[in-house]
Amino acid sequence: MIHKNEAAIAIIDIMPEAEQDIQTALNKGAFAVVQLFTQKIKQLVADERLAMAEQAMKIMDKIYGQGDHLLKLAVEHTFIFSLRSIAARTKNPCFWGCVPMGLYTAYIHQIYRSNI
Repeated sequence: MIHKNEAAIAIIDIMPEAEQDIQTALNKGAFAVVQLFTQKIKQLVADERLAMAEQAMKIMDKIYGQGDHLLKLAVEHTFIFSLRSIAARTKNPCFWGCVPMGLYTAYIHQIYRSNI
């Protein structure tokens, strides 16, 4: 089971430039870590850096699949909720192909639960 500290290490491994921000978010909790990571992924997508965004989403998928209860809730309420707005930041039709199946499935479940 992954805890927020392990999640932070995984994020820093692929985004070393975010280390200072992640350390600050760690003090605030799991939701702050996931929120920061979500914003970093949004920026990667907006900058059309889809290969890097795909790597980051794989880490997010691992956090969601293997994370403790708080991390899973944070991913559902932060990243999954933001996925549609993240997709809107790119003109690349391949974006949805970059989203790991676990996150995409959670996104579809969230849509069906909300009756959108």
